[in-house]
Amino acid sequence: ILVENRTLTVALFAAVPPPQRSPTASLRIDKFLRPFTLKAVQELLAKTGTIRSFWMDHIKTHCYVT
Repeated sequence: ILVENRTLTVALFAAVPPPQRSPTASLRIDKFLRPFTLKAVQELLAKTGTIRSFWMDHIKTHCYVT
């Protein structure tokens, strides 16, 4: 908004409902681009932190990592 040659910043916040579930340290990752190997995925994830558990479905469409 421009008021008399001064910029006024307005912050808009949407009402966000409370979460339905408790927070978790696990991630679901999907929409993988092929070709890739399980080892490549695990090595990439290891760059961001310690992997405690990893599971990927047999057709390699998604995985869960903690």
